[in-house]
Amino acid sequence: MEFNYYGEDYREFEKAFHEHWVGELPLTYLTDDLLKAMSPDKPYFQMPPLQSVDGQRKWFHFEVVGDEYVFKGVYNSREK
Repeated sequence: MEFNYYGEDYREFEKAFHEHWVGELPLTYLTDDLLKAMSPDKPYFQMPPLQSVDGQRKWFHFEVVGDEYVFKGVYNSREK
């Protein structure tokens, strides 16, 4: 499974990730770890509150389409 790197949804994911993340590393350095954290039956990962700009847990959700994860949105822990 891979991200849809060339799709518009990946650019949206990249933008959302950097809007919420307090770190300075580019997302490209973290993608392998994020892919390992997800699976087709668990197409999401969480960003802990300490790594989030507003101190809230974030959930990044994807849809499995073929062999790719397609970004669907990011939610606060209070929204889900």
